[in-house]
Amino acid sequence: MARHQSILLTAFSNGVLNKITTPIHHFLFDGSDPKINLDKQYKKDLVEKWMFEQEVIERHKKARIFQGKLTELICATWIDAQGWKIDTLEALGGHFDIDAISPDNVPCAIEVKFVGQEDVSFGNVVQSIESGKPLAGCCNIYDGYNFFLFKAYEAAKQLLSNTIKRSLAFVIISNMAFDLDTSISVIGLDRRPFRLIEDASEKWQSFLNLKKMENRFKNIDRDLDDTIGRINELWIIKQGNYFDYSLNKKLIF
Repeated sequence: MARHQSILLTAFSNGVLNKITTPIHHFLFDGSDPKINLDKQYKKDLVEKWMFEQEVIERHKKARIFQGKLTELICATWIDAQGWKIDTLEALGGHFDIDAISPDNVPCAIEVKFVGQEDVSFGNVVQSIESGKPLAGCCNIYDGYNFFLFKAYEAAKQLLSNTIKRSLAFVIISNMAFDLDTSISVIGLDRRPFRLIEDASEKWQSFLNLKKMENRFKNIDRDLDDTIGRINELWIIKQGNYFDYSLNKKLIF
């Protein structure tokens, strides 16, 4: 990614293109044609064009969004292989990212959040490649922890409209999201109630203040724990080098 090479081309070069194409063809196609109920915006977002952005960081941000769309489909394939039955997807007009029946026959509504490499960490990698010298940097572990809670909260907010099915939030952590992975490991997720840590950096506070301007996040400080606690399960899933998923931790509320 630091060399700005197409994700699809990279997957092809490593012999794992089928990890991307199989979910797309399985869920979104009827034969050789896209399904008639395939969401137009979703179809547009699955066209890989992030490489055409002029600025380095913008390319990185758009690539992360593109991966997020792929993640929903790959995640559906991952649980399907574990005995889940996929009813529908948001890509096909469903209300949630994934509507599925669990192996124990329980209807579930699932929201999927992808966490990629942080912008600063990515910038360090780019500079290292361009200079030919290693470049180290430190992170504020509270930033990563807060950002994870933010993504869990975002998923939980989207699941509040579900009153019938079991609610699950999947947070997929990229193998390149080193900072967030470290934050979760050091601080842990067993501390309740969930609270955003105040000793985070100014960068985090700026991000949070910007998000609070959106109506859906304005009360996050007050209702973070209650909102996350309303879902039934929170899964932390690790994404490997070749789109392989493994369950890292499951929190049941």
